[in-house]
Amino acid sequence: MAGSVFITYSYYIFVEIRVATVINDKRFVMLAAVIVLFSIGSMLDAYAQVQPGSATLKVIKQVINDNGGTAVAGDFTITVTGDNVQPSASFPGAAGPAGTVVTLNPGAYSVGETLVSGYAQTSASAGCSGTISLGEFKTCKITNNDIPTRLKVIKQVINDNGGTAVAGDFTITVTGDNVQPSASFPGAAGPAGTVVTLNPGAYSVGETLVSGYAQTSDDVDCSGTISLGEFKTCKIVNDDIPPTRTIGFWSTHLDLASDSWLAIPPGDRVIGTKDMGNGPDADDVSEMMGGFWSNIAKDSNDDQRSDLDKARMSLLQQLIGAMLNFYTLGTDDGGLIADGLAAFAGSDIDAINAAHDALDEFNNSGDAAPLGFDPGSADPQTAQDTANTVFWDILP
Repeated sequence: MAGSVFITYSYYIFVEIRVATVINDKRFVMLAAVIVLFSIGSMLDAYAQVQPGSATLKVIKQVINDNGGTAVAGDFTITVTGDNVQPSASFPGAAGPAGTVVTLNPGAYSVGETLVSGYAQTSASAGCSGTISLGEFKTCKITNNDIPTRLKVIKQVINDNGGTAVAGDFTITVTGDNVQPSASFPGAAGPAGTVVTLNPGAYSVGETLVSGYAQTSDDVDCSGTISLGEFKTCKIVNDDIPPTRTIGFWSTHLDLASDSWLAIPPGDRVIGTKDMGNGPDADDVSEMMGGFWSNIAKDSNDDQRSDLDKARMSLLQQLIGAMLNFYTLGTDDGGLIADGLAAFAGSDIDAINAAHDALDEFNNSGDAAPLGFDPGSADPQTAQDTANTVFWDILP
């Protein structure tokens, strides 16, 4: 070893100084010997500090942004675990080819990093851990890739009113940045649903409605902001609308309207002061059809109705239609019929008009929904001929 050379050399000098001291008997020669030995000791200390020597490690940080990520090498903190890592064991990542170069004593070592949210370490080269020898130069390359942002869309269809649509009948559209593999696709039921990737940022999920269905709910995660690497689930529920039919339908389908009207309890066939449940049946049907076919603006004598009675006549038609929808088709009116009856019997035109609008919306709400039976053919002329319009000359 080099150390033994130093020791032998110091001994040799010491001997020669002693010989010189004996021969010359000069004290300054002894002082020289002490100085020489001190110098040799300093050399030994320096030698001990340098040994056992160093090795060199280059760390390269590679960041791949192919899913909307924006991080760079310096956003990752690199840590080298080893003996006497210099100038620092922890430092910001640096891209290749330069990377970051450190020295360390020979022996075991490893390279790690602090992960950045939305990124996954996809590879680390063989030089990122193991044993390094004196004078050896190794390279460690760590690669991170941005994690795709994913959105799952689940389409649920409820058919409890005779509907037959399935999830695939609805077209889903995801609005966002770089939606893949497609921003528009047929709905798919859960739990699998349809998974798409998109860049981080604002997004929303919509659909093309199917006739006879209403969107009854959607999750909070069907719109908003999504972060890099985040996974969200959007669930959209559609329910088949309970069937209803408009006053145009009921006023022309005489047979169905007649049978349906007579199936309503007689005590419920009263609107205002007009009782259409006290028989005989033919009269009750004729009076009911008269409500549909009477002129709103004029009575049967061609006399103008008052503004109040005009409003009542408009409401009357919607009331009869709503009663047929409720009792025959079983569609819940949510209390609108009772509100309409109360408004008809009163004299508040604004309240009458409001009740009219609410019932009109109700009667149209399920017009596209299937009935589940054959309603027969429309026969407007026979229906009109059956109508007793005189019955409605005096209101309420």
